Amino acid sequence: IRDEPLVVPKANNGKDWCPQNYDGKYLGPLSLEMALAKSRNTVAVRIALLLGLDKIKEMVKKLEFRFPNNINYSVALGAYETTPFELTRAYTIFPEMGYMIEPRFIIDIYDKVFEDNATLLYKSELQKKSVISPYTAYIMNKFLQAVVQKGTGRCAKALGVPVAGKTGTTQDYRDAWFIGYTPIYTCSVW
Repeated sequence: IRDEPLVVPKANNGKDWCPQNYDGKYLGPLSLEMALAKSRNTVAVRIALLLGLDKIKEMVKKLEFRFPNNINYSVALGAYETTPFELTRAYTIFPEMGYMIEPRFIIDIYDKVFEDNATLLYKSELQKKSVISPYTAYIMNKFLQAVVQKGTGRCAKALGVPVAGKTGTTQDYRDAWFIGYTPIYTCSVW
């Protein structure tokens, strides 16, 4: 996919839209994996244009994001408001090989803590649903591992465990975030 200047005609209230990379530079042809690892905005927009808004809206609905119905191609750059909670929930899909897990705040309640004869008083039910294929989840895991191994999420390597994830920033670096996961935990930091 080409990382180079791009003009999307009449995409911004009837005006041409020229998305740019955060660093103002372009790297030319890149694999999709490297474009994701290096957070190349023009590549994200090109992929969105290839998919079309109907496919994107379909996925937004599957992931249960609360975006307005009239989304546009800036969704590829994270231009719509969401919460760290919603993003973390969505990222559980990848380590769960395509299943989105419904968050549980209380898993078990026992009547006695740290005793062998404790009685289970409550156990929440694990709820999950398939939203992407296991094959797609596998590919995304590889891509998001590359973000940590050779891209914008390199700092997460310091954890010393296998980590995958994605970084993001807002205009003028006002906000920054990282959503990462291991095979057991998914976490977002804003």
